[in-house]
Amino acid sequence: MNSIAVKSNEGKADVLSVAAEFIGRIDEIFGLYLDATQGFNCNLWRLNHGHEEAKKKGIFVDTRDEAQFFFGEGDPNDPKNVLLHTTTLGEYKRRNSQQGSNQTLLGQYFVVLVFHLWDGEYRMRLANALGLPDQNALKLPICGDLRRLRNEILKHRSVITKETQTKLEVLNYIPADQPLDLSSNDIEGILSSLKKAVDDLAATHTGVDPKHRTIWHVR
Repeated sequence: MNSIAVKSNEGKADVLSVAAEFIGRIDEIFGLYLDATQGFNCNLWRLNHGHEEAKKKGIFVDTRDEAQFFFGEGDPNDPKNVLLHTTTLGEYKRRNSQQGSNQTLLGQYFVVLVFHLWDGEYRMRLANALGLPDQNALKLPICGDLRRLRNEILKHRSVITKETQTKLEVLNYIPADQPLDLSSNDIEGILSSLKKAVDDLAATHTGVDPKHRTIWHVR
């Protein structure tokens, strides 16, 4: 993309405002990711704690991995209760474990949703603020990578093909020929790359660095 400096104060303010709003939306999604991954850990703790408490009270609990695990509404002993979901105890423990399927799916959804925000709203708004005639003229390599990953998630059951892997510019460490399984460090890396890209974009065109990428340490 050609470097176009925004000259008017109003134009600069618009670029900075849209950039800040975009980063704010991404931070909301990242907050959801953090809350949910902590929730998975709590699910396992509550399960184990419940089993221990039941043992203390002399209540038998089937802890075999093959045992059924139910989600429902209402008292389980009430015939009017509603069964919402059933799985096995083993599968419940596996999907809530660190890097289990819950965290894997959540990481994939993070990619899909963040790219949707960029491509469906903020790319066009930033392009307009920058005075570009077409939003396609505005390119951020990290967002191009997210687009490629999003396509694999939605079209190839999350398996990253070799062809796609060779086109990744920022996230080129992601392996090919296997399902996308992003660790919490990977998600943090994507977040950092997005914030840096938006900061660089704003600084280049307005002369002001928003410093969204700055990590503040608690003292």
